[in-house]
Formats: sequence, C-alpha cells, structure tokens
Amino acid sequence: MIIGTLYVTAAGVLLATPVGLGAAIYLAEYTAEGRVSRIIRSGTESLAGVPSIIFGLFGFAVFVTTLGLGWSILSGGLTLSAMILPTIIRPAEEALRVVPRAFRHVAQSLGASKWDAIRTVVLPVAAPGGRPVWCWA
Repeated sequence: MIIGTLYVTAAGVLLATPVGLGAAIYLAEYTAEGRVSRIIRSGTESLAGVPSIIFGLFGFAVFVTTLGLGWSILSGGLTLSAMILPTIIRPAEEALRVVPRAFRHVAQSLGASKWDAIRTVVLPVAAPGGRPVWCWA
C-alpha cells in the first residue's frame, strides 16, 4: 500500500507539474488582465475550494467508470493532479510576477525571443533560490 501511494503521488505530481507551470507562465507572461485570464484564475480559485472527497468522486466517475481506466495508478494520478493544480499554479504565477520586468527587457534587447527570455532568465530567477543561467559561474 505504501508503494502504491508513492506511485500515485508521483504520477499526480508528474502529470500536474507541466500543466500547472504552463498555466502559470501563460497567466503571468502571455495574457493581459482580460476575460480569459479572469476565467482561468476563477477556475483555479474554485478548484482550490473543492473538498478532496468531491475530487475522489469526480475521479471515480470520469476516469474509472467513464474512461474505463479501472482502479489504476493512472486514474488515481489524474485525480490527484486535478486536486493539486491550484497548489502549483498560484504560487508559480506569483513567483513569475515577482521577477523584475527589467530582466525580461534586457534579455529581449540582447536578441532573445520572449520564450528564450522566459526559459533562460525568468524561470531560473523565479525558482526557489534561483539565479539566471548567466550567473551560475
């Protein structure tokens, strides 16, 4: 049971991390404060307030019954990833917003594309204890 719990937890984190970071990057870097970003933030806030038993029932109804995945690590991991998405999105978005705009502008003025500036400067600075790649000497 302990090993199964570790597998489900690992599957949930591995499935939720790229989606959560992608959503945080999209919200912090690519959208203006508009209708789409408000809808995404509202959905994230709503997911954060849902009790875990409701997530479990949703996972059972959708992944186990409807999609036919059965009682598996994948169905548990998908359910857990939906549960932890708000925990990943909100702090990651705030960490990205704290990085000074000057870092982005300097990287882009040196010829980096917007994605290159985000990938090589903003994400490393936003990471806990992070510094940009050019400071790793």
